[in-house]
Amino acid sequence: MKLLRTALDELLGLFVDDWLFATLTVAWIGILALMARSNRLTPSLTAALLFGGIAGLLLVFVVRKSRGKR
Repeated sequence: MKLLRTALDELLGLFVDDWLFATLTVAWIGILALMARSNRLTPSLTAALLFGGIAGLLLVFVVRKSRGKR
């Protein structure tokens, strides 16, 4: 069983480097999708929030990664 888990971790690791970043990105997209679907946001505001949220997440995780390598 441990061998199977290790193999799956390695396989998924080929596609996802930072699990927290991936999880937060999917959560942000899901939150915005739910809010847009309930007509709480206009399409242009949804697009701006999507871009801003993902750009902010990317910036935070790039800074965290660069500080960790020093």
